[in-house]
Amino acid sequence: MPAAKSRKKIVFIGAGKLANSLAPAFRSAGFQIIQVFSRTEKSAGELATKLSCSYTTSLKDLYRDADVYIICVKDDAIKKIASSLRLPGKLVVHTSGSTPLKAIDNVSEATGVLYPLQSFTKAKKISLKKVPVFVEGKANVKKLASSISDSVIPVTSEDRQRSHVAAVFACNFTNHLYTIAESLLKGSSVKFSYLYPLILETTKRTEKMSPAQLQTGPAARNDKKTIKRHMDLLKKEDKKLAAIYKALTNDIRNLGKKK
Repeated sequence: MPAAKSRKKIVFIGAGKLANSLAPAFRSAGFQIIQVFSRTEKSAGELATKLSCSYTTSLKDLYRDADVYIICVKDDAIKKIASSLRLPGKLVVHTSGSTPLKAIDNVSEATGVLYPLQSFTKAKKISLKKVPVFVEGKANVKKLASSISDSVIPVTSEDRQRSHVAAVFACNFTNHLYTIAESLLKGSSVKFSYLYPLILETTKRTEKMSPAQLQTGPAARNDKKTIKRHMDLLKKEDKKLAAIYKALTNDIRNLGKKK
């Protein structure tokens, strides 16, 4: 690792789940994290303690001697940050999947996007080496991302947003369906954990084949009797769940007709 004086300095603007994964990764890659900003002292202090650096809850007290400023806040807070921050000559990147690059244009003449396509939690440490990181903007953004990931992909704003929507379907919506499945099993002798082998096998298969080719179940088979039994059960349980089941069943059927 290079001497401290020659190490690039980074300030993190935000101290949430993503910052808690990105900041340690950059530190391990040889960068010096010199400050963390967060609106709340608790989150700023916790991440700063982990990184052995200072923190602030005021943008006015942000250090101005860093080389890179990484904005890791909620999408709707990026615009507010950008409207009150000026960092001429500094590399400033945001980490949003759906926010346009131009949202931070006025912060600096050197801006970019560094968007890791992964779900993060503070509780579990995730290695970023194999995580796809989509980048946009100045060439040095790609170099920055390459220091923490072996899979760096330059994209347009449109493709990045499309990937974010796809991730919502593949991750967020899927997790919600897991939640529904778990709720349906409550009060029965069947545990949600019994579904793990099925979930894992389904996911594993997509590594080798298109999900469209792997579709199974009563909707794919157009098994009307089974679908009716499921609908009758769900209508008694929760009409909203019945509506979700019907919508997904119809969509699978329609996709099958197009093949």
